[in-house]
Amino acid sequence: MPRVAIEGVEKLRAVLSRMSNESGPMLGKAIYQEAEEIMGRSRGLVPVDTGTLRASGQVDLPTITAQGASVEFGYGGAASDYAVPVHERSDLTHTVGTWKFLEAPTMEAAHGMGARLASRIQRMFRR
Repeated sequence: MPRVAIEGVEKLRAVLSRMSNESGPMLGKAIYQEAEEIMGRSRGLVPVDTGTLRASGQVDLPTITAQGASVEFGYGGAASDYAVPVHERSDLTHTVGTWKFLEAPTMEAAHGMGARLASRIQRMFRR
């Protein structure tokens, strides 16, 4: 009976084990990086009066669960009383910035996000 020797089984096991142990944190890191890029684009669109609203933008560290990973980001803090109205009201005029300053870059980033996340995770596995 012919015999077949498969080489690299231990390496494959190591990669699969690593994927299992690190997939949540890696996904969290990739999502965090994506959120940071969105926030960066958003900051250029935030209406500025005193600068408090723009300065309140933040990206929280990833939350990792058995179901996956998530990242919360947005504006508020010291500007929480007016962040939502400034974001949502198209009737307000601003000398600097515009309404939907977070939604617009988020919606733009949605196109191709899956591919960018996959690419980031692949680069992390190669390291």
